[in-house]
Amino acid sequence: MAYQVWWIVENRVLYIRQPVDLRLEDIRDSTRDIADHIEAAYQQNPTPLIIGVLDMREATVDRLMRSALSVAVKNVVDVIDPRVWKAKPGFIILITTSNTVKILIYPVIKLSSQPITTVATLAEALTVVSYMYPELQTELDDFRKTDLFAGTQT
Repeated sequence: MAYQVWWIVENRVLYIRQPVDLRLEDIRDSTRDIADHIEAAYQQNPTPLIIGVLDMREATVDRLMRSALSVAVKNVVDVIDPRVWKAKPGFIILITTSNTVKILIYPVIKLSSQPITTVATLAEALTVVSYMYPELQTELDDFRKTDLFAGTQT
């Protein structure tokens, strides 16, 4: 599966789904796409609060470990679009139930100095967003009614 990047709530809540096997090309391309989305949000509003929902549920420990062993952290940092480091989203919500995934992903996310929390499902991620930002409730409810939401719950 290729990566996916799209807005759950336009210019506010960005969904990022990473493939099962992480490759440098995927990281480079997905971070470029993420940076493009964030840059467009900044053009709409110079001080947007962007919440990144990083879905790593499909990243199995075995595959992620093999990817991590073949992709040195230095190489990962080198291919990340530099605009991502400059962006200041509100926080990151990591979707995973794997402690190993957390151990492997947290250091890279922490490089961007963004707060992070972890949940098990997209529904839980949306609950966190609606609790922290109740003004987004209507848009989140609209998203929950879409086929896109249904398709991410597997």
